[in-house]
Amino acid sequence: MKIAILIVVLVIGMTGMIFICRGRATDPVVDLGEKGLTLVIYSGGRPSKSLSVPPDCPLLAKMNSLLIEKRGKWKISFVSFAPIILLRGEKFSINCQRNRLIVNFENQPGQTLRLQVVTDLTPEEFSLIQTAAEEVSSGTIGK
Repeated sequence: MKIAILIVVLVIGMTGMIFICRGRATDPVVDLGEKGLTLVIYSGGRPSKSLSVPPDCPLLAKMNSLLIEKRGKWKISFVSFAPIILLRGEKFSINCQRNRLIVNFENQPGQTLRLQVVTDLTPEEFSLIQTAAEEVSSGTIGK
């Protein structure tokens, strides 16, 4: 009998946690002016290029405008996502996929566990990011 009660309590507790986490919007907090940003391009699920991102890079401006545009549309996620285009900093990472944008970030300064949030990405938005990432990759920024 005690085991049955314990199972019921655990199931109800987990259901509540999943409901709370799935329904809560949390905007990511990232500093795209952070030094030492790295762009990693993936091909076939493996990193194919890893490059330093200059501070005046159009990719950062496009990413920043997307983050602003997506305010209030983020949901907490516990799912692992394979990256296609990954922008990494010391305190965050932004994973761009064809139909979603995933951000892992420190919710509070010094926090060891990162919070992961996800939002939808349109094909046009992904294309803008992909084009800017290709400019970084090919060294044709601003040309």
